Amino acid sequence: MAKNLFVVNSPLHLMSAFILANSKFVNDDNYLALVHPHGFAKWKDCAVMSYMSSTESGFKEVFSLVEKMNPQQVTFIKEKMKPLQFDEAFVGSDVNVANQLLLSALDMKHFYRLDDGMWSYYNEDRKRPYHKAKFHEMQIKLAAMTFGISSDFPINTIAMGENKAGLGDYLFMPQLLKRKSPKVFDIDRSMIQTAMDKLAQIGLLEQELYDYDYTVFLSQPIIPDVVEKQYLANLMNNLPQNRKVIYKPHPNEKDEKIDYVKKNYPEIIINDSKLPIEIILTKEPCIKEVVSYQTTTLIIANKVTGRDIKCVSLANPNGKNKYNAYIGLMKETGVEFVGE
Repeated sequence: MAKNLFVVNSPLHLMSAFILANSKFVNDDNYLALVHPHGFAKWKDCAVMSYMSSTESGFKEVFSLVEKMNPQQVTFIKEKMKPLQFDEAFVGSDVNVANQLLLSALDMKHFYRLDDGMWSYYNEDRKRPYHKAKFHEMQIKLAAMTFGISSDFPINTIAMGENKAGLGDYLFMPQLLKRKSPKVFDIDRSMIQTAMDKLAQIGLLEQELYDYDYTVFLSQPIIPDVVEKQYLANLMNNLPQNRKVIYKPHPNEKDEKIDYVKKNYPEIIINDSKLPIEIILTKEPCIKEVVSYQTTTLIIANKVTGRDIKCVSLANPNGKNKYNAYIGLMKETGVEFVGE
């Protein structure tokens, strides 16, 4: 029986870890490390997030490393985590500094990557110049020495997917991978269904939306205000009688955008839950359409839910970004584009 450590920094990482720990690796001893994940302060307010990040969900122990790396935290890692002698590690981001310092402090030699969204599939446009990457690498190694971490674990400061200690990638859409990987593993439908069934069995996937069909608009900071406002206006002016709209702000969304929606479209439902949208889509079969700009949900929604959900992007596939690789990924999965 192996000892596995899942290192997560976001709700998507947590969902991936929960799926794997309750399917492919369900017979192993699985541990969870929360490395200052996005929106963590509000996870406790969400029953599903709270459950998935607890020992009740199947993890032997949960380590909350919610502060940036410091000497006290390194001591905790060496005294409480390192003695467990983990066999494998599964990491949401292999360019995250805290993740790499954690693996270094644990004296890990290798790891597997979890799906980190679109950046997991293509990274060429995110690679840093060599001199900047080397300078940042030296800074991290100096910080490691300051914290008393002595390890030959390679440090990646180039881009997602470039750490040489990575043995492979666990992905929702492995067929989309556009970068090199030693080995690719499919987080398949049976694994996803097994994990979702576990949530359903304890009443965490209760359907709440009835009577209407729903369109979910996933806002993103990269969506120009004028584009979002114009789309919402067109959407609401042409909304079928039996349809309602749900607006889900990005965790880093500006309050001004949300206030605009509340003021001008009071009939729109605001959902600011920290729950991954894919789990919301899973438990709400009346959601028929998802609209956003350039987000992971558009390429994995149908795989995760097992349903045929209409996915629509506001990105312009024929404009100046027509050679954008992420538009290519969306096209490969059948995402529709407004105006086409």
